[in-house]
Amino acid sequence: MSSGQSWSLNELLETCFRVPEVVASELSGIRVSNVQIDSRKVSPGDLFIALPGLQSSAEKFVMAAVECGAVAVLCAREGVDFNVSTLNGPGGLRVPCVFGADVPLAAARLINIVLGAPSKALDVIGVTGTNGKTSVTQYTAQLLSMLKGTPQGVMGTLGYGLSGNLEDVGHTTADLKTNHEQLANLRAKGAEYVAMEVSSHALEQGRIAGVVFDGAVFTNLTRDHLDYHGTMESYGNAKARLFDIESVRWAVINLDDPFAQSLLVRDSVRQLSRVITFGIQSDDADLIAVNLKSSAEGIEGDLSWQGQIVPFQTALLGQFNVSNVLAATACVLQCGYDLLDIVPLLPRLQAVAGRMEPVAIEGVGYPRAIVDYAHTPDALENALQASRKHTDQELWCVFGCGGDRDAGKRSEMGKVASELADKVIVTSDNPRSECPQRIIDDILHGTVGGAVIQVEQDRALAIRKALFAAHTGDVVLVAGKGHEPYQEIKGSKFVFSDRDEILKSLHERAANSVNGGPR
Repeated sequence: MSSGQSWSLNELLETCFRVPEVVASELSGIRVSNVQIDSRKVSPGDLFIALPGLQSSAEKFVMAAVECGAVAVLCAREGVDFNVSTLNGPGGLRVPCVFGADVPLAAARLINIVLGAPSKALDVIGVTGTNGKTSVTQYTAQLLSMLKGTPQGVMGTLGYGLSGNLEDVGHTTADLKTNHEQLANLRAKGAEYVAMEVSSHALEQGRIAGVVFDGAVFTNLTRDHLDYHGTMESYGNAKARLFDIESVRWAVINLDDPFAQSLLVRDSVRQLSRVITFGIQSDDADLIAVNLKSSAEGIEGDLSWQGQIVPFQTALLGQFNVSNVLAATACVLQCGYDLLDIVPLLPRLQAVAGRMEPVAIEGVGYPRAIVDYAHTPDALENALQASRKHTDQELWCVFGCGGDRDAGKRSEMGKVASELADKVIVTSDNPRSECPQRIIDDILHGTVGGAVIQVEQDRALAIRKALFAAHTGDVVLVAGKGHEPYQEIKGSKFVFSDRDEILKSLHERAANSVNGGPR
């Protein structure tokens, strides 16, 4: 992606380190055509940066990069400010291996040089939080696209690209080089704004280093990823790092969440001149949604902002989606637009794939199905409470929990489902390397009296059972996987879509629904 341009290795290194004159002399004449952090992507002429990994030493990839034609290698070495050795490359070539301190930061600087610092030319809005990141980024990009008249950028769980035309990438936040490449692509496609999901893992691992963020957004903090972070305090601190990035000029914070108070007294946030708080339950918030009413068509209410009371409507489902809409609206206000310009666009917001997404077939006489990505106790609670508002009959919940992830949340999710749904079918999610039945047993340990609970390990069959047994007017919430097009079992990913399985079951029910068939 360097378009044929090349850089002096010395000049690149001198942007990050103090290079001794004798070393500079040895490295003179070496030209670098690109910078890579993945040895599999190295081409002849590239500088390979071996970033330290979580589970393995990056140095084991060094020789692979050299074999692919890397002209130099940069490695981290604790306690070493700057040092150079040599490696034997193909055909007896001597390849310099540079050791330095704070290599992740150096990598961000060098990547920005070869890509032309794309984020500096964009208004990048970073969104962090346990739940709602995808919806907030999507709604923000949709609103800005409508206001600008041209599609704006999105980066996150559903992929990256211009709003309405995303390319799947597989991670909430990609690796360091990929993030900057995606920003460069969005700049080249004409985006002025980019709404970007920022995960706690990405913040801790430096995957967004060097990105120039204009705004930082906090949605909420609930239990998730404790298998990685260990404690909620550590998890919250990881999220808060987004607000410490020097380039951030403004913030949007959910005042309904208790962690908001920790953010608001954080030095980096207190120094900002533009902070908008939002909420549904917090009278002290700057932007508040009040007088909310839910119906089968969506939600309506009033927005309170700087003394204005403005009626609004949205076709989105769930009160928590109102919180997401408030966050997106606050972002657009921070971008300089007026509330009266934003509110008429809210009915046009499109539901995000796998986020309280209704799934139906033509005709009447079937239960209403909803797909949601809820995979934490808080998200499942919100999804069930939202679904309850759209039926006066029975609420079904089909869900499981992922394997090789925080096991402590399983019983909590079992408790939530059994308290808020009328009927629950516990099934598999992405068991990964774990035994599916063990995960199900963990979930069942948390269930309490109230709901009728069944177990069906086969997820497709669990969905079918619910949709065949549910009555007309019931709501069936299928939770946990949302937009995902696969199921991960024992190291393999198999094609699987909750949405497709729902449609298949509804069509089968319709075909069988004659003379006393399913109601």
